[in-house]
Amino acid sequence: MSRKKIFFLIPRLAAGGAEQVFLTLLRHLDRKSYEPGLVTIGKLTGENGQLRESLAPDVRLFELGLSRVRYSVPALVRLVRSEQPDVIISTLGHLNVLLLSIRRFLPPRTKILVRETNTVSEDLKGTSRWWFKPLIRLSYAKADRVICQASEMKRDLVDNFSVAGEKAVVIHNPVDLERIESLSGASDNPFPSSAKGKNILCVGRLSQQKRFDVAINAFSRYLSQNRSAQLWIIGQGPQQKELESLCSSLGISGSVHFVGFKSNPYLWMKNCDLFMLTSQYEGLPNVLLEALACGCPVCAVDCPGGVREILELTENVNRLLPYPDFSIDESLFAPMDALRSRELLRLHFGVETIVKKYEEVFENSTNVKQKTQPSITSPEKSDRFYEIASKPSESSAGDLLQPRL
Repeated sequence: MSRKKIFFLIPRLAAGGAEQVFLTLLRHLDRKSYEPGLVTIGKLTGENGQLRESLAPDVRLFELGLSRVRYSVPALVRLVRSEQPDVIISTLGHLNVLLLSIRRFLPPRTKILVRETNTVSEDLKGTSRWWFKPLIRLSYAKADRVICQASEMKRDLVDNFSVAGEKAVVIHNPVDLERIESLSGASDNPFPSSAKGKNILCVGRLSQQKRFDVAINAFSRYLSQNRSAQLWIIGQGPQQKELESLCSSLGISGSVHFVGFKSNPYLWMKNCDLFMLTSQYEGLPNVLLEALACGCPVCAVDCPGGVREILELTENVNRLLPYPDFSIDESLFAPMDALRSRELLRLHFGVETIVKKYEEVFENSTNVKQKTQPSITSPEKSDRFYEIASKPSESSAGDLLQPRL
């Protein structure tokens, strides 16, 4: 029996949740049934290739080498026509929209699946990207399946973006428990031996969505009563200087440490006294799943998205905090039932469970008869359409390879 060719499409392999999910799926897909490939819009150098070493060696890699998603249409169409994959699965909103907008130029037999990474309504709040909502509504109607990480994300797409309920599928993010366990014990405790107080850890991109200012303000209040405590922030992003200025204004710069990108954050998670997540909204945060896998005490604010779903499914809902104002209570440092959390993680988020669900979607999609599509042979025209539609506003300016909508 011939293997089905599955192409995973993503802007780059920077340190992000969507990238981690694709890399995990690529490592664990059944090679007897599937031939996996990875297509990246950008060249995997520097920050764009931070996670390249995690790519399984037998995965075919296609680097389009372009600086922006919008410029990828001709190269992407040529590649898909040449390789004729059975399925393309893309992730991140702006890339999903582009792929679906050029579907008419792709082989009719190729099924297109898109995976959402955020609660889209929340992501669009307070921005000038008003044009993105109708783009999602129109383009997602062309997808064979829309994969949502959490139940709330599916409700959002069905209720607010007219995605058909039968087309939207909830598949949680996979947690590779064995890999995390191995990496979390790969070296010594990364926290300095001189740090005698509590070590509190946050991990994520330093962006507005992640609201590290909320974490810093909560830590500042805790520090006033616990002067030896330390806050460690792993990640990079555009808000670092602003966050450092906040620490300076609060007089706590000496107790807050921005340690940048870490290829193995699990060492830090395993050895911290508390992992804290304070996002304004989320999809299904991998860092929370990974912290639970490492067995450290966790807490997270009750924001829109899949945070509550994770903590409910792992029987840790008592670890939810009100957003945005909360206090770091001593009870949060109490040990959790790590064995029970791992058992429930394996049940609901384990690699075997999640990969099987993706493989079921691949099979169900490719077994559906394709509707006839008109034959159009000028993909460059849609490139111009997408360039106009995706022109970044002032609030979303920058390289469209960034992992955001």
